Amino acid sequence: MLTLADGTKIVIAETRKAKFEGATPDDAVHVPAPDQDDALAKLKIGDTLSAEIDWEQRYKRMRLHTASHLICAVLPYPVDGCSITTDYARLDLATVEPIEREAVEAKLNALIGGSHDVRNEWITDDEMSARPELVRTMSVKPPMGLGRVRLLRIEEVDFSRAAARMCATRRKSARAYRETGEE
Repeated sequence: MLTLADGTKIVIAETRKAKFEGATPDDAVHVPAPDQDDALAKLKIGDTLSAEIDWEQRYKRMRLHTASHLICAVLPYPVDGCSITTDYARLDLATVEPIEREAVEAKLNALIGGSHDVRNEWITDDEMSARPELVRTMSVKPPMGLGRVRLLRIEEVDFSRAAARMCATRRKSARAYRETGEE
């Protein structure tokens, strides 16, 4: 939600990566919810406003995002597609090999149970270019061009396999959480 200096509130329905000409990898588009024409008409370039994050929604996405990195640690296949929403995460893995669900689940539960520290780490664009093994995705490349790239590191988990599947979303540090939500 955005709040203008006069107290007017603008509800944001969704935020997505900017895809307009000249957009940088960190640019985002905030899509307002419908039926807010009067409030939007008050918004002017240069206005001071405050933004409030829906923490519950953000936290769910962070957990699902971290889980997708753990899946990459367990399954050593290239990622051919990915979607992370508030309700689910989907990874499309490029493999024709059968995946043993029980074995994957056991390995994931062991990683989650390890409660590994999760943190952001930055490397330069040049370092990223020199380390292609960090990129797990086949079609989406890391957000380069601003001089540095943000990576997610899950301590004691293979960084090159689990944590460096690049995502252009903003991340905050978190810990791996048990499915029950316990820290």
